[in-house]
This record gives sequence, structure tokens and C-alpha cells, in this order.
Amino acid sequence: MNGVSTRHKGYINKVFKGSFLSFISLLAFVSFFSSVSVKAQTFSFKIPLGEPTLSMPAGTAVDSTENIYVVSQSTHQIVKLSSAGVELMRIGSFGSADGQFNSPRGVAVDSSGNIIVADSNNNRIQVFNSGGVFQSKFGSLGEADGQFFSPFGIAVDSSGNIIVADSNNNRIQVFNSVGVFQSKFGSKGGADGQFNSPRGVAVDSSGNIIVADIFNNRIQVFAPPGPDPPDAGPPPGKGPPPGRGRP
Repeated sequence: MNGVSTRHKGYINKVFKGSFLSFISLLAFVSFFSSVSVKAQTFSFKIPLGEPTLSMPAGTAVDSTENIYVVSQSTHQIVKLSSAGVELMRIGSFGSADGQFNSPRGVAVDSSGNIIVADSNNNRIQVFNSGGVFQSKFGSLGEADGQFFSPFGIAVDSSGNIIVADSNNNRIQVFNSVGVFQSKFGSKGGADGQFNSPRGVAVDSSGNIIVADIFNNRIQVFAPPGPDPPDAGPPPGKGPPPGRGRP
């Protein structure tokens, strides 16, 4: 295993890779964010299949009041549960109309309680209010900015930006809170900053974007883009061309 820090298209990238990714990389990741402490976790409860009906749970999220949202992929629904696992609400059915899903894979909840869903086989993102009412959608099948080819993981940062793992396009796309494309990074490959079917994405309190690069068997960490560096001017000993002053 090794950790490599590089700069990639304005993002700082840290890669964790190796055959013991599931354990050793986790320790390296915790060390990387040194403020995190590791302690034993106590099992709380489980939600059996059928109580409520969950089929191929593919993603989870938690809101500010600790309600749990589960992607029930095979039933093409989002299931909202209380913190004790009691079903509170169910959103969606199979289809391509607004509010319907075709194999959803990811879910996130923003600070206002809006529920944001990666509707994978419909190649779009759908947004619902806290009561489960459809609000908006964005995206379509393709490779252009703002298009998707099987979006999987989804996350929301502290500014409300929506970060999507555009899996089969091997990139991460960033949108503002109303779904307007902002930026993207990544391409297919095994080099630092490249992906082979990214599936999971999360954002920490500093805005770092953490990506599960599934078929490269590694986790990559990207810092949010900063401002462009200031113009350093001409090299030392070099002034402006003759007859021209500095602007």
C-alpha cells in the first residue's frame, strides 16, 4: 500500500491502494485525517428483508434528525426510516416519469431536508422535498457536461453543491444546488486522478471529495479547487519587452 499526493486539474489527490484496501487503507485514511479517533462500535439493530421490504439496498443517507434513507434498488424506491428502523415514507415506483426510478443507486439529503437520488438507469438526478414530493430533475444519457452514463454515488457539500459519481463515464461531476453543471474531473485509467468505474462519493467538513474507485481497488481523495495562482510576472532578471512598460 502507498499514499501518493499529486495535483490534478486543480485538485489535490491522495490515493490509497493495495491488496489490503478494506483494512489497511482505512487506517491510512484515518491517519490522513488525524482528528478522527478510532473506537469500537456496538451493534445497534438490523432491518430484516421484508420489515420493511428492502430489495438490494444500494445506498443510504441520514438527515439532520437521524432519519435513515435507503435505496431499495430492485423495488425502484427510496425508503425513509426512523432512527429505530420504523418505515416512515416510501418514494417512487418503476418507470421514467417524474418521481419514478429505474434501478436507483445513490441517495443524499441536503441541509434543507431535500432528498436527492441518483436514478441510475434513467441517467438522471431527481430531487424531492422532505415530504417526498418531486421537485426537479437534471441529466440525460451522454458524455457531455451535465450528462450521465449510470450515475451511482451522490453527496452534498456544505454549500449545497451536488457531487455525482458518473460511473460509466469514469468521472466526478459537480453541480450547484439547483442542478447547474459546475465542474468535472477524472477520466478512464489507472493513474492518479483517473477512475475505473467510480461508485461511491462523500464530502468531508473541509470540502474534500472522497471517491471509491472500484475497479482500481482504491480510494482517492480530492481537495476542492482553489483560486488560480496569482501571476508571478516575468522570470527574475527579465523585465517587460523594450518600449513597453508594465500594465
